[in-house]
Amino acid sequence: MAQISEWVRRYYSQIPKNGLILDLAGGTGRHARFLSKKGFKLVLVDNQIAKARDLQNVEGVKLIEYDLEDGNPLPFPAGSFQGIVVTNYLYRPIFPKLLCLLDDGGVLIYETFALGHEKYGRPTNPDYLLKSGELINLVSPQMRVIAYEERLIARPAKAYVQRIVADKNLQNSIRQ
Repeated sequence: MAQISEWVRRYYSQIPKNGLILDLAGGTGRHARFLSKKGFKLVLVDNQIAKARDLQNVEGVKLIEYDLEDGNPLPFPAGSFQGIVVTNYLYRPIFPKLLCLLDDGGVLIYETFALGHEKYGRPTNPDYLLKSGELINLVSPQMRVIAYEERLIARPAKAYVQRIVADKNLQNSIRQ
């Protein structure tokens, strides 16, 4: 089984305990499994939910099979989640919609591959790699950045990533 992202492990406690978490493109459910054991309720969305079937009877976990890239809107109203966790996934067209899914006070934990990663493995297509500073530029106008990194990690294999933790505090994000 894949390891829990060190980034998720380090920052999950920033997510308000009483809210619902979206594990987007959750794959095998490694983060859903980890977060449910920490007492969170969550929804795991992936285009192939069979990889996480063992979670279907776990209390507080809902699995939804959904094609995130077919052009349809995400199946949740604005403000549905207190936390969103995304790792190793990038589909730029849904990013603005994703941020709208966070409720006031909600926390985004996002980690994915960036340009430079092509030296270490897949993906190698620049369409699936963040440009330098892209993640923080997408998030910072609307949210307060708690932590951000763009660097090479060794996780068990080397990877070049961008990762961010940010909260959606509407009072702090009003610009004058």
